[in-house]
Amino acid sequence: MVAAVSLSAIVAGIFLHGGTTRQALHQLIVFTLSTGFFLALRVLAPPRWRRPIDIAYAAWAVLWAFTLSLRAYLIYAFKAEPRSLLIVQAIANTTPEEAWSYIQQYKFELLFFIALMALVAKLLGVTFRSLTTLVAQPATRGWKAAALTLAALALMAHSNRAIRRDNPPFYWARAHQDLRVWLNTQADIQKNKSVARAKIGDWAPVYHGPDVKTVLAVFGESHTRSNFSLYGYARQTNPQLARHTDLCIFDKVYSASAATVPAFIDMLGFSVAGSARLNWQVEPNLVMLAKAAGYEVTWLSNQNDRFVNSVFGSEASNFTLLNIGGSREDTSMDAQLIPEVEKALATPAPRKLIIVHLIGAHPHYDLRYTKEFEKFGDDDSVAEAMRRRSVFPWVRSARNHYDNSILYTDMLVAKMLDRLKATSGAKEFLFLSDHGQEVGHSSNH
Repeated sequence: MVAAVSLSAIVAGIFLHGGTTRQALHQLIVFTLSTGFFLALRVLAPPRWRRPIDIAYAAWAVLWAFTLSLRAYLIYAFKAEPRSLLIVQAIANTTPEEAWSYIQQYKFELLFFIALMALVAKLLGVTFRSLTTLVAQPATRGWKAAALTLAALALMAHSNRAIRRDNPPFYWARAHQDLRVWLNTQADIQKNKSVARAKIGDWAPVYHGPDVKTVLAVFGESHTRSNFSLYGYARQTNPQLARHTDLCIFDKVYSASAATVPAFIDMLGFSVAGSARLNWQVEPNLVMLAKAAGYEVTWLSNQNDRFVNSVFGSEASNFTLLNIGGSREDTSMDAQLIPEVEKALATPAPRKLIIVHLIGAHPHYDLRYTKEFEKFGDDDSVAEAMRRRSVFPWVRSARNHYDNSILYTDMLVAKMLDRLKATSGAKEFLFLSDHGQEVGHSSNH
């Protein structure tokens, strides 16, 4: 009875800690497999090893309780994960004095966090002790076979990166690595950017054009034209952009890279002809050159990409990051960028370059749109064509979510274009994506 109550409380805590349902399921799997693994060891090991196994589980339980409670606190306080850019930057830039000041300011919240951690650890201890009593009978051949199977299952499950990364020892090892990488990367980035800025005079960019001009460039994420009705896709995913009959639609443009970071390097970085590709790091990028040519550059981002924001976004005259999460489970919606675009358009600068970086259709697709855009399902010609090609049901479901996210993006990009057209002076608009997604077009993926 005690074990059942404690276990129920733990499961409730997992699902109420503030993360997404997917994150909660990962935590539940990690808790179940890890606890099962230690119980299996107790059954398989000689009696003299049971005490060390109990101590090892206690250490794991405290770390797991700490991790779950800390995630709950950070999601509550900052809507951020411990490994998000916001937290990594804060740790990297915080002095001991600032840390002590934070503790004093938020002592009650932190005390609640400590109490929560202690409660979770206690519940884990009660549950484990109750389960050890349950399995503390003579280790028959059947018990040993079951324990061996459970231990093997736990080890095999941890070959999956998504499961492994949520187990506290692996999670914090990765967090430490993130911090080291961030510190090293920042040192290199700042050194290279200093070299690049010194070369702006050699490039000597000069603006030729109208006295008043606004350029709005919207960078999508994971958008492929194969799912845009503007390019002939059967589902009407672009009803709002289709209203703009003056669009110039390019149909012979391809991304040079299949990932965000190299794609942005290709789009915004420059290399001197005949030199290695890495030469772009010590040459002025597009943002630097636009500023040198007299543009007020505003960078608005709903994607917490450490590299892109540090290398390119930070060079803008004005930089705004709305998404402070940092994982695929982020639920920060792109529509919140529209008021920021309106503010940028209203600034008095005669020449403006506004760069908007969407989270777009970044997996997970079902988190990239709101309920009213849930239009496409398994009941139209596109779904039927996929069924005829024996596309897996889960791939068809992913396509539906993906197309719904495209419909959502269509709405907000069209609104941004409407706002731009309402301004005075010369204006240019560009929408492009870093790369696309497969979603069952040519393979079952």
